Amino acid sequence: MVDLVPDIIKSIVSRPGPPGNSSDVARMTAIESRLSDLETLVQPVTKGIVSARFYGPLETLSGWSALVPWTMAANTLYAGPFQWAIDAVVVGARVTITTAQTGGIHLGIYSFGASGRPLTLVLDLGVMDASVIGDRNTPSINVTLPRGSYWLAGAANATGIAMNSVLAGVGVTSTLGHANTDGTAPRSACLRVAALSSGFTTLPTTFSTISTTSIIPAFWLVSA
Repeated sequence: MVDLVPDIIKSIVSRPGPPGNSSDVARMTAIESRLSDLETLVQPVTKGIVSARFYGPLETLSGWSALVPWTMAANTLYAGPFQWAIDAVVVGARVTITTAQTGGIHLGIYSFGASGRPLTLVLDLGVMDASVIGDRNTPSINVTLPRGSYWLAGAANATGIAMNSVLAGVGVTSTLGHANTDGTAPRSACLRVAALSSGFTTLPTTFSTISTTSIIPAFWLVSA
């Protein structure tokens, strides 16, 4: 099929247009039709986000391992990097709770700063209930998130809440980049952690980094 694509495109572009005495409207209609055909061909490459799928932490194939339980400290903001392929609608977020406690997890999306660290709050996703084991969702939203690289962050208001996480091996080099020649530096930058001076209820507008680890919390965005 790939080998046929150039011929298909050539056929679409070289398709005879309307007769010379047709109106400008007819000519524009023919051009728009051809552009629509071309767009159909490239959709599998450019779309990038599939409806009702979960998008979350980044990892390399060599660094990915099974999801493992990981315990959050109370009133501490944890963030892991992720990429959003295109402008697409977010309808919520999900976390899988492995140890429940009375309380919740407050999720939000932060921008990438010049240093590659999480910087400013882009979207507050709301609070999910952490008192029941299993998949837990934030309140439903309907917000278009522009394509780009972000940090997906969350904070719990009770000590002992455990959730799934990803062990990040050599790390997320496609987003954070190599800081040294052997490629091990991104491992220590996968998770950014900041204390919440304002408590759990309000996520800070600016992320203040105080430490790093190689764990990536498995926070997931849900596409429309």
